[in-house]
Amino acid sequence: MFKPLLLLALLAGPAISARSEDGGVAFKIEKPKPLVLATPFRLGLEVMLPSDDCKIFIDTTTQPSETFEITGIKNTDEGNGRSRRFEFTAIPFDIGIATFPALSWTLNCADSSTSAIKSPELPLEVASISTPTAGGGDIIEIRPQYAPGLKLPWWAWLLLGVLAAASLYYYLRRRQRLLNDPSLKPDTRPPHVRALDDLEALLLSQLWEEGNYMEFYVRLSGILRDYLERRFGLSADKLTTAELHRALMSGMLVDASVAGGIRVFLNSCDMVKFAKQVPTGQQKETEVEKFREIIEQTKPLPPAENTSDGKTSP
Repeated sequence: MFKPLLLLALLAGPAISARSEDGGVAFKIEKPKPLVLATPFRLGLEVMLPSDDCKIFIDTTTQPSETFEITGIKNTDEGNGRSRRFEFTAIPFDIGIATFPALSWTLNCADSSTSAIKSPELPLEVASISTPTAGGGDIIEIRPQYAPGLKLPWWAWLLLGVLAAASLYYYLRRRQRLLNDPSLKPDTRPPHVRALDDLEALLLSQLWEEGNYMEFYVRLSGILRDYLERRFGLSADKLTTAELHRALMSGMLVDASVAGGIRVFLNSCDMVKFAKQVPTGQQKETEVEKFREIIEQTKPLPPAENTSDGKTSP
């Protein structure tokens, strides 16, 4: 009975209130602006504590994010009384009525009592991305192109034949030169070596120094996706960040902590590519180091060496 009433209250009013069954904490959630698929939005939440000497902390390590990707959490008002305000930044990845997950919190009070509580789930309506048409309504039919009959004199056909023969000759000569070019031979480097070489080339490209942050992060995430595709046989360039994380987990290709690190790294890149976030130099250095760490954690183990007694050593 609670969820239908919560849905009705959220869709009808500017804010809703709910009280946790344990801990005596009340949550007041501000209704966000209309949500659009794959578009970041902000959600305001006010927490009313049981007393002035209590503090509350959100657990950022166990928050589920299948339908909604939580990309930022900010405490906008520390406050001295019982009220605390938080602002969440998230991205919806489902349309219709989607459920914003219940979030885990830790409540600490002066009497040394500590309790784990959850804020209520929130049903939110998410609209699909609309593509405007010329008339503002249905898709307009395109009239077939006019195809006039070709009536050319004999000399025009001869000229076309000569041009076709010249083009074929040029193509065959160029193809032969390319086949003999040593720089175009197949790349036999292992995926992890190639990824680190591509990273060094990116760092020397001057994209960051020239302020082309979006292009820098497009290439940075592309190098990692290309590496994961070559290393594990995934179509990483065709998967969203969430789908790629699920593929790594379902196939047990890497440890859960490594898969989570890959998802956090790609989410940071997505915030620059799609949300137009302006990264800092410190953020860039941190993420480049994280890139190297991911490659080190996922590269193949070296082959075991044979010892003198016939046994293998790791």
